[in-house]
Amino acid sequence: LGRSATTLYHYRQYVDREIVPVLGGIRLSKLSTLEIDALYTKLRKRGLAPATIRQIHAILRASLNQAERWGLVQRNVAKLASAPAQPQREQHPPSIVEVRALMASATTLDPLFGLFIRVMVATGARRAEVCGLRWSDVDFEAGTLDVSRSYVVLPGLRGDSPTKSRSARTVMLDPATVAALDCGWTSAKQAVTMCGLSDEQRRSGYIFAMDPTGQRAWRPDSANAQWATTRVAAGVSASVRLH
Repeated sequence: LGRSATTLYHYRQYVDREIVPVLGGIRLSKLSTLEIDALYTKLRKRGLAPATIRQIHAILRASLNQAERWGLVQRNVAKLASAPAQPQREQHPPSIVEVRALMASATTLDPLFGLFIRVMVATGARRAEVCGLRWSDVDFEAGTLDVSRSYVVLPGLRGDSPTKSRSARTVMLDPATVAALDCGWTSAKQAVTMCGLSDEQRRSGYIFAMDPTGQRAWRPDSANAQWATTRVAAGVSASVRLH
């Protein structure tokens, strides 16, 4: 309950791919901590990351908590299972020089992708959040950007998903980013005029769109290939990720 469509989709993937093949044949009332630990051992031997195994552990623990509330089991045996420790992964943020090189390289590849990277850098927003931005979210006079939704692409589901309430925010933009967005808006208006639509119709559309009318947003994963090309052209290490 209270999980986003994306989270539930990934949970289902873990259940179908990792949990059911190993534990699916065991009666719920007979499931033991030993068998859950054996599952984690198999996953470790297969090379799954500790973070992934901890996610599976969280799914099992939450599911068995609910089963305990419903009286289907006497106790939650996942609580005693030995989930792997979560090692701290070293982060490799780019330097200021590298950020500038990345933005220049992205703009050379595609001006709209250059704007995409600039907005990510200026706001710290996630890919899906940036893909979900509409021109109506930009307040040019105040120099702000409202981040309130993500663009989700899942089997059978494509469209806007509200950002969690604690993540919805209004971000103050630096003057250079406001100027870049203003330039992007000018280009968007020119394109939509050629399509016979009004500025107001384009303003309600996505900033990063696959069509000039702004009705079809970029897929969050569509930026990955462009990012790889951008990163190589900028001479930036592969350890610097788009996310």
